[in-house]
Amino acid sequence: MVANTGRRYARVGDVVLHLPDGRSLSLRVATDNPYVLPGAERHWLLPRGAPQPPLQPGQALKLTASSQAGPMEQTIFLPP
Repeated sequence: MVANTGRRYARVGDVVLHLPDGRSLSLRVATDNPYVLPGAERHWLLPRGAPQPPLQPGQALKLTASSQAGPMEQTIFLPP
């Protein structure tokens, strides 16, 4: 999920979840609209049939994406 807390729209694409075992999953946007308007949220879904790797609580995953401002990278932690 991406939350746009700014005052301008954001165009986000090429969202990839990098798993601890080295695999990468390309995520698809829940709608055909890649824009995240100010004050809005956007959700991405795992592809149908994507492998469900065993993940541990607190484990770190890397998320990468592209935007009109350039590449983005974020480490996310699974809830404990």
